[in-house]
Amino acid sequence: MAEISSHLSFSQENLVTVAINNTLTPTTIPQGSIHFHNDPTRYPAGYFTQSYNFDFTNYAGIHRPVFLYTTPRIYIEDILLTTAVDGTSASLKIRGKGLDYPLVVKDFSLLKWLGANSFRTSHYPYAEEIMDMADQEGIMVVDECPAVGLSGFGEVLMNKHILVMRELVRRDKNRPSVIMWSVGNEPQSNQEAAANYFRSVVKATHEDDPTRPVTCVLNRGPIEFAVGDPDPAFTWSEEYQVELMLQNFEAFDKLRSQGFFVGEMIWNFADFATPQGSKRVAGNKKGVFTRNRQPKTAAHVLRWRYHSLAGTTQQLGNRTALWRHIFS
Repeated sequence: MAEISSHLSFSQENLVTVAINNTLTPTTIPQGSIHFHNDPTRYPAGYFTQSYNFDFTNYAGIHRPVFLYTTPRIYIEDILLTTAVDGTSASLKIRGKGLDYPLVVKDFSLLKWLGANSFRTSHYPYAEEIMDMADQEGIMVVDECPAVGLSGFGEVLMNKHILVMRELVRRDKNRPSVIMWSVGNEPQSNQEAAANYFRSVVKATHEDDPTRPVTCVLNRGPIEFAVGDPDPAFTWSEEYQVELMLQNFEAFDKLRSQGFFVGEMIWNFADFATPQGSKRVAGNKKGVFTRNRQPKTAAHVLRWRYHSLAGTTQQLGNRTALWRHIFS
């Protein structure tokens, strides 16, 4: 949110120009690196390339609506609602990145089809229209800031991170769908400076909203899936994805029986575009749906899983019900 009154002329027509810069540095959220190429025989003066350590495409431009509005001289700037109740990367292969209203409706329909009741806004705050839909449909949200793959953990970065979290809390604190704040995804948390860094970020977030828990998502290494039908399951086929999920479900159930495991989320909802390279072949294939939202085998397994937990398997069709013998 920005105040532009001082830049306007109220006696004539104004032209407002918005400049977008997607250059990432070690002190931006998310981070990136700039590499200058100084060979004048190959590159023009000042030429540089951008690199970053996350695998989704660093899109540029404006992906969602921008509103220009006026306020009266006296107005309410902020409000906090309190109640007595305790309280997915999205890109379509044809259209690419951006707020897509039909896709929003489709994705929430697929969440309901799966039997899911929550999602994480990996790895950035989603458009307000998506959050509106979550409020409307009763889907719980873990609201995540764009701090993905952080390292270094200096003071300049920390202050920027705290500012980003405060902006996120200010925007979404009154939404009934938001149950938790996420301060980041897969940081280099083994670095010595990470402990005090995240302690400060979490503390600042709790100060802005003491009513919700704060989390951070960690990882233990990359897993990739493709499309195929080998027998026995071959890394990283759809069959392998299913067998990996079943092993996780077994572990989840054991933890749940011990009384401290309360929920589970799949990574991830749908395939998405990534930069070209040897690490990903035509994008990230970890989704249970394709990028065009067609269900993989894993989607039917996950649907049976979620409806089994909810005791609603009688609502399922024949294809999904074929997986009942796996869980019997």
